[in-house]
Amino acid sequence: MCDLTKPSVRDGTLELEIVSLKNLEAAIALHGEIFSTESGALDFCVSIDANLVESLTGLRESADSVRYWLAKWGDKYIGMTGLYHYNKYPDDAWLGWYGIAKDFRGSGLGRQVFDWTCDLAKNEGFSNLRLFTSVQDNADAILAYRKFGMLEELYTAEKLPYECLIFSKSLKNGVVIPWSDRFLDLRNHENNFAKLDSHLCAEIVARFLTI
Repeated sequence: MCDLTKPSVRDGTLELEIVSLKNLEAAIALHGEIFSTESGALDFCVSIDANLVESLTGLRESADSVRYWLAKWGDKYIGMTGLYHYNKYPDDAWLGWYGIAKDFRGSGLGRQVFDWTCDLAKNEGFSNLRLFTSVQDNADAILAYRKFGMLEELYTAEKLPYECLIFSKSLKNGVVIPWSDRFLDLRNHENNFAKLDSHLCAEIVARFLTI
């Protein structure tokens, strides 16, 4: 039975808007709503100007071409998505900070945002879309990735403080190439940014918001 309390995709137009200085504040607010126990503000700043973040922190994002988009339905931001890649693995695009606001889950908009992201990655020449996620507190997201038909693998190539899964989807011929537990160096990346003082992070974000 149709849930009449959910918005219909026919009642609005879905648009994807790249995260920039113009909408950074909205992106941070929406991220806090979707991912209440995590912070993505510094990631958004990196996507806008990685060189500036590096000059302020001395740290360089290990991924390449980091970009994020806000999903806008009508006049409201309802979700987000992102793409990045590693030069070491040129065939793979990675999904980052993909999520839909709670009130819009189950409406079909999440699938539209996911498909849009897949199409973009495919058009940019990537063969696979992949993502990693922790098992803890991500039950809804994991269920969605399974519904999207993604291949699920346990990642054990490095010791992490959480159980990590990698999901993969073919963008070319439908044959999913497993990740096969290749090394990603997630721990080094997370440790580097975890060393940043929270006040410094806040100062960096504040600087971006006033540019």
